[in-house]
Amino acid sequence: MLRPLSSLLILASIASPQTTHLVGPGGFADLNLALAAATDGDILLVQPGSYPTFLTTLGVTIRALVPGTVTLLPGLGTIFNLQPGKSAHVLGVNTSALFVTGGSISLDQCTIAGTPTGFGGLFAQDCTLHLQSCTVRGLPAFGGPPPGALRAFNSVVAGVDCTIEGVTALGTWGYPGAAVEVQNTELRLASSIVRGGNGLFSPVAYAVSADAASSVWLSDCTLSTTLTSCPVDATSGRLARCTLTPNCSALPSGEGLGARRTSPLQNGAPFSVEFRDEPNRAVVVWAAFELQTTSSPLLEQSALLAQASAFPLATVVTDALGIAGASWPIPAGSMFVDRTLWLQAAAGISLPVQTSVVVGGVVR
Repeated sequence: MLRPLSSLLILASIASPQTTHLVGPGGFADLNLALAAATDGDILLVQPGSYPTFLTTLGVTIRALVPGTVTLLPGLGTIFNLQPGKSAHVLGVNTSALFVTGGSISLDQCTIAGTPTGFGGLFAQDCTLHLQSCTVRGLPAFGGPPPGALRAFNSVVAGVDCTIEGVTALGTWGYPGAAVEVQNTELRLASSIVRGGNGLFSPVAYAVSADAASSVWLSDCTLSTTLTSCPVDATSGRLARCTLTPNCSALPSGEGLGARRTSPLQNGAPFSVEFRDEPNRAVVVWAAFELQTTSSPLLEQSALLAQASAFPLATVVTDALGIAGASWPIPAGSMFVDRTLWLQAAAGISLPVQTSVVVGGVVR
């Protein structure tokens, strides 16, 4: 049974006033000036163009008015240094060397690339990081092996419909780089492509490399490396409906609840999602307006919905192929634009309960 979202989004809109700042012609000249005038919860709408990178401690939404047309110029990198409890959202922005420490941040339709100076691509520490429809790439570093395209420490990282690529050196020379490197981190990837790098001077360039304190949960992913090593180097977690090249058994395969959005959150349009699991299985969908990491011995993986605003939204049942689709209309009107909505599903009647990655984002 599906529950309508209209009244819930109206309540969320009334409860959280926001100020919108325009960046580009007719507004602030760059993001640094806009951030200096902003406060937590504000919206920065960015017109097409190239802008300097920035450092901010604010929990704001930065949205390219046309996804993919906003580029942050190479420099010291883009930095979000957030306090616990703060949330930031970035949509449709291209940047290099993105650093996130503390709080939670979501990246949607973003491209993040490494730098030749060895900064890698995306670095996360002590935070919750959520990626949707993003591309993360490493670049060769001067003077030694490059870091992973995505590195995370003491964090929870989730990605949906993403492509993450390690460094492939020119020709057969050079150092390859892993795509994802995590330490003391819970990594959740769904419906994503992850490729390790290639080069001469290292026998291993993993798609995913995790230390013993980390757990790796992958569903409906394609992972590969051109070297002879297994693409996944991890000791805790599970693979569900994944393809590995070369094929190996780094993690056990089995049940795993997958999720992906099949349409974005568009003002006045249906928002559609797809869940994947075992055939003929009930899936309970929960919703919330903010991201927040919550661990529990009752859950096999962490919940990423803010408990204060979480509510049951629907129960769907997978078909004979293990697929369940659902759709909700997003109300029309300016009061709903730039509001966040997140969905996470749970499945299974035995403990611990499986959860999916989070899907959703910012209404545009």
